[in-house]
Amino acid sequence: MLESLQFLATLMMSRGRPRRSPCRSTRFLLGKREAAILDQARAAIESAKATGKPVRLEPMDSSMRRLIHRTFAASPDVTTASEGEGAWRKIVIRPRTG
Repeated sequence: MLESLQFLATLMMSRGRPRRSPCRSTRFLLGKREAAILDQARAAIESAKATGKPVRLEPMDSSMRRLIHRTFAASPDVTTASEGEGAWRKIVIRPRTG
């Protein structure tokens, strides 16, 4: 879904612009947001591994939660889960035990 949104945003931003200079800024901004979210998740993973305690991230939309779940699903060190309701739904990163 995020790729579709990026594609549509890029099309909308490039309307009326010459074909030789397509607008790439929208794609860059969405990519930057994803990278920032994944950086936060990586820091939380390191914290969970170091302390042995769960770490809760700030509430975020479903596409960003899904990105984190998919990115770290195969991690041997931690598990990810969502908790909360609606706009307050957030990711919890827990160290694996055992």
